[in-house]
Amino acid sequence: MHGGIIIGAVHGHDDPVTIGVGGRGGDGAPQEKEGSSYIGSMALLVYGIPSCGTVKKARAALDGARRPHTFVDFRDKPPSRTQVDAWVAKFGARAMRNTSGGSYRALGPEKESWSDAQWADAFAADPMLIKRPIVERDGKPTIVGWNLDADEIKARLG
Repeated sequence: MHGGIIIGAVHGHDDPVTIGVGGRGGDGAPQEKEGSSYIGSMALLVYGIPSCGTVKKARAALDGARRPHTFVDFRDKPPSRTQVDAWVAKFGARAMRNTSGGSYRALGPEKESWSDAQWADAFAADPMLIKRPIVERDGKPTIVGWNLDADEIKARLG
């Protein structure tokens, strides 16, 4: 969400929507663009793949809590290196590793000694290495994975 237009699907709606973002304010938060469908200051983006069980669980929980969110499929729109760097800065590379996936298992044993920068390179090159979902609130990384209790999720999402 670095300016421009994001096209995605708001979960719970059948048709794709266009979300206009007028840029970022001094605090880095997205600014609403006139005429856009960006709703309020609690915009949630959920990154992952639609077939992932944890992503399905997260999206169902957000729907149950009536929290509108936009889903971004890693396969259709891989994260940029800048975005990956922001996620690694917030969560650390260890927390972001999808250790149960085939991409992770295919890496050599040297992965055990990689720095966060090396992991960021790998995450940007192959998003299947990233634990899912990644949830951003107002353009800021908030949650990686979905193993928090309901109170912690509510606290992080506001």
